[in-house]
Amino acid sequence: MTLFARWWVSCVLLSGACAAAPRPATPPKPNQPAPTPKLAYQVDFRRVFGGHSSTSLYDFRVVDQTLMSRVLVETELLSNVDQKTMEPWLRRRLLEAMGGRGSMLVAAPLAPGVDPRHPCPAGGCYIPAPTAVLRHARFVSSKDGVLVRVHPPDGDRVVVSLWDDPDAPSVCGAEYKLTVGFVELQGVLHRLLDGAVAANIEELALVEPPPRPDLTVRAPDATLDPAAFCSVLRIAFETQRDFAFSDHRYDTAAHTVLNAALLPLYPKPAAAPP
Repeated sequence: MTLFARWWVSCVLLSGACAAAPRPATPPKPNQPAPTPKLAYQVDFRRVFGGHSSTSLYDFRVVDQTLMSRVLVETELLSNVDQKTMEPWLRRRLLEAMGGRGSMLVAAPLAPGVDPRHPCPAGGCYIPAPTAVLRHARFVSSKDGVLVRVHPPDGDRVVVSLWDDPDAPSVCGAEYKLTVGFVELQGVLHRLLDGAVAANIEELALVEPPPRPDLTVRAPDATLDPAAFCSVLRIAFETQRDFAFSDHRYDTAAHTVLNAALLPLYPKPAAAPP
């Protein structure tokens, strides 16, 4: 006979005494904090994209109508296979941009020790001489963390933007970053006539916003748990393919960088007299 059967028989013999037996009391549960409610926020990331940083310097005593007419392109720029310095597709964009603005691109001399400022009939000389040389060129695309500001929620709407006011408050603090794609161009342009530095180029552009920069994000209440809220926002942003992966928007950023860097080097021709 099983233990349960024995218990049942004994209860019957005792004429229902077992039916009145009290059940053991359940111990009270310890106090636990109520779970943070999950909310659905419509988060606008549009203002995280499209930023532009320019620290280029130009010496307009050196820049004139003839400076960019024949640009010497160093061998390293043409043959560099290190994509940390010059990616092939960006090299094409750079050379197309200079050629399209009227520069004749000149390759480095074959003969060692030839001074390109003085043309001569021997092999390896330039006829006519180059007018400028682009040195230490670096043109790359990549992704990196950028500081962003998370504006306080307005109902179910949240706006995230690049910092435009260092004193403005942010739900996620002053060190909060999101990973954004960018294109960067660096280089030094010399006038070959006398070696004068015409430009020190440093231009960077973030990729433009994707077609749909809004996300519906399920996150804790930002006023109750800011750390968890900010963590969910970062995960939502960086797992979106349109936000974090390479696409045609890098090409747009490359054109933005080239226009900013090259425009001051190609002065507009003087207006014709009426």
